[in-house]
Amino acid sequence: MGTAPITQMAIINAYGLGTSLGGLGFNRSMEKEADEIGLMYAARAGFNPRAAIAVWERMALEGDVDRPAAFLSTHPDHGTRLSRLYDLMPAAEETYQKALAGELDEQQIIVIQ
Repeated sequence: MGTAPITQMAIINAYGLGTSLGGLGFNRSMEKEADEIGLMYAARAGFNPRAAIAVWERMALEGDVDRPAAFLSTHPDHGTRLSRLYDLMPAAEETYQKALAGELDEQQIIVIQ
């Protein structure tokens, strides 16, 4: 006697949710790293890093209508992202000012703190 189709589907869905949740920390970590590297690349290229804060403030104002609950999301929530950008801003602004003054070593690797 086999397992009922509805039971099979419930098991498959539970397994899928479990495997998805297992990878979320890794994906959020990658998103965080991408935000940090992107901010520093933009500053090195002569773009004002404060613009990143303005973007995420607007995103937060737009609301989270289609966003899943934070624990199910592969991306950090807007508040977490903004907080991290504020933490990184002194280094990004220093890099930005050096870029404007032509004082950057083009061979220097971007270091995330």
